[in-house]
Amino acid sequence: MDEDEEIECTKIQDRYGRVYDLKCTDWKTGWRLILSDEGARVGEAKCTVGPGGLFIGDLHIFEPAGSQKQNWIARLGEILGWREKPQSYRRLGLGSEMLQYIVSRARQKGIKGIEGNFSAVDTGPNPKLPEWYRKRGFTIKSDSGGFYMDL
Repeated sequence: MDEDEEIECTKIQDRYGRVYDLKCTDWKTGWRLILSDEGARVGEAKCTVGPGGLFIGDLHIFEPAGSQKQNWIARLGEILGWREKPQSYRRLGLGSEMLQYIVSRARQKGIKGIEGNFSAVDTGPNPKLPEWYRKRGFTIKSDSGGFYMDL
């Protein structure tokens, strides 16, 4: 581990109450967050800290290979409070929790703003991504395909 490197760990929950580990590695030029479920990596985010603020280069929740729509038995288990491993980690609120952590951490560190960009790789499979950021308090830059938030 670099002498500049610092690791912070916390727990976050999905919308059904399942708990995940969130590890944030902090070094001079940025942060890397890794979200895991019982040791298996299920998401990550990469951020760069610069003079203009924090730039989110990537925030991604992984889709397990071979995942499929949730069946009725799994849904019944959720209703009854069983906490089985999800078939898919998307649409559980994990990306929102990670973004909330990033915003909170940026405020704690005195960062004045957060920004990022969308590419066709991002919006192709998820055309509602700009709206997702807007709902979480970001302003969408219509001219450049990006987003920002003043802190």
